[in-house]
Amino acid sequence: MFLTSSYPAHSLALTQSVFPVQGLPTELLCRVLLAARDVQAVEEVADIYCFETTPPVPLVVSSVCQQWRRIALDEPRLWCYLRVSTWKRNYATGRSYQLLNCFATRAKSVAMDLCIIVPENTTSYHVKACGTNAVELLHSIGANIRIRSLTLVIPDTVLSLFDQSTSTTSIFSHATLRELDLRIFWAYVPGDRYDDPDSLPALSEAQNVESIELRSRVHLPLLFGSATRGRPPVAPRWYALRRFVMEIIDGAREVDALYDALANSPLLEELTVTSEVRRRLYISDADFILKSRRCTFPRLRMLVMQCPTSGYRMERFMGSLVAPELRSLTLCFPHINYCALVEFLERSGFPCIEHLGLAIPRFGTPGAVDDLVASLKRLPTLLSVFLSNLPLNDAFAAAFRDNVDAFLPRLQHFKSIATNIGLDPGDVADMLQVRRQHSAAGTGPAFIAELHFATGPDVPESDAAWWRLDEMKMEGWLKLCAAPLDLQLDDWDILWARCEEEDAYNYY
Repeated sequence: MFLTSSYPAHSLALTQSVFPVQGLPTELLCRVLLAARDVQAVEEVADIYCFETTPPVPLVVSSVCQQWRRIALDEPRLWCYLRVSTWKRNYATGRSYQLLNCFATRAKSVAMDLCIIVPENTTSYHVKACGTNAVELLHSIGANIRIRSLTLVIPDTVLSLFDQSTSTTSIFSHATLRELDLRIFWAYVPGDRYDDPDSLPALSEAQNVESIELRSRVHLPLLFGSATRGRPPVAPRWYALRRFVMEIIDGAREVDALYDALANSPLLEELTVTSEVRRRLYISDADFILKSRRCTFPRLRMLVMQCPTSGYRMERFMGSLVAPELRSLTLCFPHINYCALVEFLERSGFPCIEHLGLAIPRFGTPGAVDDLVASLKRLPTLLSVFLSNLPLNDAFAAAFRDNVDAFLPRLQHFKSIATNIGLDPGDVADMLQVRRQHSAAGTGPAFIAELHFATGPDVPESDAAWWRLDEMKMEGWLKLCAAPLDLQLDDWDILWARCEEEDAYNYY
């Protein structure tokens, strides 16, 4: 009964405004309800840590009128997404299970997308109680409820509950589970930390999962098995894995089990490893994948490595990577060696690469820039280039300016985040105008440029040059962003980190 009577305010508001909508055909009205459900799902995913959620759309619309209820009950896709937050006391295990069972029954044969959130902004006792409820909820799923994707947002203080329970292992090895998103955050409440357990074997059992996203503030050996107590690490068996995204927040250690799992995933197509740069947590041991042995990914199409680690680890990685099908490559390592980068591009060849993103280091010689641009020119399929953190060296910037137009005519997308470069806006306008002429003459593909300038007192400026850039922007093929003029030299790293944080995943 509570499923239809708990939301009178939302139902009444819709009842008073549905009369113009009641005349719509059933199929069109069903699409409207599905769109409303999708909007709520997108908003909740965007703000995953917000526990004050509105009632689920299917429960609200099924309480409006008899017609809407009939349409809602006849559409299984409307009930295949559910977000359960255990932050309220009335969201105890019984109520959560009743809600989940209701959605699963009405979803029928459609596998569900389930999101379970354990809060952090409460007392230590309440956090542990909510964690216990989440474990019991996972245990109640069993084999009767089909789960397609599972999102777990839990604090580190309750990880021991998942370690001691077999429910997480059973749900992660669920036959229908295809997407797994595990987010472990640092709880700002007093409590026992999850320090050096035996293992959390649940992730190791996700044999059918195709996509794994892991965002953790705890050390990775705690998730994949620890050898500190004389026990071998648990080797994950991700035979169907196609996408792996990991965000390192509190550091990482070498994890042979994780490396072996990725190296032995023949279907892996997307690999993303990032670190939390905005908090300047420099990762000194983030080389679980930066091994000296050979890294072979036969189907890898997208690789993103954004970790401010030391250069020699990056060189070890570049010397061992083999990815013949790679389409998109992003390397954001500020302290990379130019010679190693050029050698890496020359050796690999990348016959299929289309998108290349590089965080240019602060130090280099003009000759090294010439070699780098020459390497880019020899990538025949390159269509998009993203260059970040251009150095302060004027000679460096001049060398890049003199060589970049050699491969610019065949590009479709060029993006640059430049921090106080010694590059005049007029030179930039000339460079882009040449590319624009190629496109207008039909000798080059359609082109769009995106420039982020951090202008300062040491950068020569020309009103005419900026006017030309603004004119290109108005024509629709140039996106221009200039940072405030009062930025100090100490803020360049912060600006670069901010830009990387905003655009690291969406610039193509």
